[in-house]
Amino acid sequence: MPDRSFDAALLFFVWHHVEDRAQAADELARVLVPDGTVLVRTQYADDLPDLWWYDVWPRAREVYADVYETEEVTVATLAAAGLRCIGRDRVHYAVAPTKRAYLDRMRGRSVTTFGRLSAAEAGLLLDAMEEALPVRDNDPVVERGELLVFRR
Repeated sequence: MPDRSFDAALLFFVWHHVEDRAQAADELARVLVPDGTVLVRTQYADDLPDLWWYDVWPRAREVYADVYETEEVTVATLAAAGLRCIGRDRVHYAVAPTKRAYLDRMRGRSVTTFGRLSAAEAGLLLDAMEEALPVRDNDPVVERGELLVFRR
């Protein structure tokens, strides 16, 4: 991509997958126009949300804490590339229409946690979630996350 070719960048639940975050931050700064914006939607190890299935499998919180870095580290990494944090917001959003739908999505292994579990342990988690499903499951699953806004 050419230098200064984008007005904005959105990183939605990808930051924790980036191996060289300092290099990624430098690249974001390079391709953004002056006063360009970066939106980072992720979780932080020091402020994890309370997911409904943590109650049925508490080790998940520990696994997630290992996956994500702290907010302070994220801000510092992007700041080192010349991206200053200008805002932070806590957002709430529906991730599934019901807990059953959420569990069905997890059975497809589309959740970061599963990359850190053995097949046996993942199976135990899914079984525990199945047992914890309510009889009446009509409410959407709402989660919260953090949105940081950076400016070049």
